Amino acid sequence: MYRTGDQSYWDEQGELRLYGRVDRQIKLRGFRIDLDDIETRILDATPGCTGVVVAHDSDNDYLVAQLQPEILQTSDVKRLLRRVLPNSAVPRHVVAVSEFPWTNVGKIDYRSIKNSFTASLDIPVTNPVDSTLLDKIVRAWREILGKRDLDLSLESNFFELGGHLELYYNSN
Repeated sequence: MYRTGDQSYWDEQGELRLYGRVDRQIKLRGFRIDLDDIETRILDATPGCTGVVVAHDSDNDYLVAQLQPEILQTSDVKRLLRRVLPNSAVPRHVVAVSEFPWTNVGKIDYRSIKNSFTASLDIPVTNPVDSTLLDKIVRAWREILGKRDLDLSLESNFFELGGHLELYYNSN
């Protein structure tokens, strides 16, 4: 058989059943992304920093990165990652933590990171939106993102709020 990185088995009917991957590759909004590669890029971009990246499941899948040490400026790390990664591979949320959770056998507990992260999209309104054009944009973003109560400011970023091209094209 051809080695694809997929884990599979032959069932009783002779059909091939897929149940996972050997590596940490995922498919996110149509893009194949290697989570280990993103973690390596974090190490390269920020010497002395360790990063863990997981895919967070919700209405729209997105990436979450936890970084050590806790004193890191996460906005700087995100800016650095935008330079070396395609937009589809840049984590939406980057959080600095004092330590990573570990399993009983001494490995990073990716499942715990994934389950413990609850994304908050409460973005403070620093500049009130009052013009007609901006009101239309706010309504459109809320409709496309499916979040009627989403607070937006002039600094809000469509992609950081969960937007992506597939959502945009499906809305037209």
